[in-house]
Amino acid sequence: ESISMQEGEIQQSNFHDYMIPRMWDMPNIEIELLHSPGSPTGAGQMTTPVIAPAISNAVAAATGVRLRHVPMTRARVREALSVG
Repeated sequence: ESISMQEGEIQQSNFHDYMIPRMWDMPNIEIELLHSPGSPTGAGQMTTPVIAPAISNAVAAATGVRLRHVPMTRARVREALSVG
């Protein structure tokens, strides 16, 4: 995901211009509920920070090149491969 600006204006003003992943874009996910003696907390917020590093690790394992910025666009991957 990324937002582009032109002359100080955001170019993606709605969900038609700013494409975010939808359910059909996601792979199947297996969920396992774990017992915790503590009080309930939010379910999804704790997993959000690890997604980009996990993808970066997968790219590094496959290519030997480390991507450190999101979004990991095709152009950024190609540039990293040509430099690395």
